[in-house]
Amino acid sequence: MGRRTAAAAATAAAKPLIAPLLLLTLSLFAHPAAAAFSLDTVVQDVWYYVHNHLADTTSAACLAAYAAPIECDDVLRGLVGSSSPNFDPGPGDLAAVCVPSCKASLDAWFENVRAACDLEKGDAALVSANVKPRPRAPVEVVGEVFLYEYAFGCSKNSDFLQRVSLTYYSSGWCYLNYPTSSEWARADFTCGNGCAEQFFANAHDLPGANYTFGVYELQDRSDWWKEQWAEGWDRVLECREEGSSSSSSSILSWSSATEDITSTTGSETTVAIQGYMVDAITFL
Repeated sequence: MGRRTAAAAATAAAKPLIAPLLLLTLSLFAHPAAAAFSLDTVVQDVWYYVHNHLADTTSAACLAAYAAPIECDDVLRGLVGSSSPNFDPGPGDLAAVCVPSCKASLDAWFENVRAACDLEKGDAALVSANVKPRPRAPVEVVGEVFLYEYAFGCSKNSDFLQRVSLTYYSSGWCYLNYPTSSEWARADFTCGNGCAEQFFANAHDLPGANYTFGVYELQDRSDWWKEQWAEGWDRVLECREEGSSSSSSSILSWSSATEDITSTTGSETTVAIQGYMVDAITFL
């Protein structure tokens, strides 16, 4: 067999492999490996509340549960703990977090911590205070904060598909519209403001709203915020009684974030592909 004939034969033999390899490569890009993180790992400017911020009486079983991996994109940890101006998530970052697999892993981690940790037996999360000994909270409070911030970060307002305004961003993620809206976190918000209603409903329903993370420590929310939560919830109930609440009709839950949605208003079209919203301003 001549050199040309041998080369042609080798090329022909390789051709059937090209398509599968190309498909495999594309598949790897389309479906990246699931991300995961541990709360017992320090990340500069994002997360410092590792095991040494728990009480020194915390059991080994509780510490192990606390350090167990959470299979979510690390953006979630930034939503909870970062105060850095460099942390600036966009629609794609939120879409990567707000998926059923992340929520399921976070729920499982929380239940595991709740089962393994017992405040009465010495397992405790230390709360920032000017007194000693520092106040103690159940370790599960850390998980409650994550669940609250997850709900906050994944809140959506579906009326972005219909509403027309020069100042209304079409991403639909409430987190990205805060605090640019004039009444976003006001207890006297206008009924029908889906983001505001979710904001106060989450704060009422999820106990993690009563805590927050500073740069290094778990902190109790101020009385001002707790008063805002209460007044905002009263307003949610008023809106529901008036029948003008958007709580049941104009909110897209995180579970629908993977649906493809197309909305055309005037000359502008907004498209959401696999949960990644196109940032645009809708014009008349």
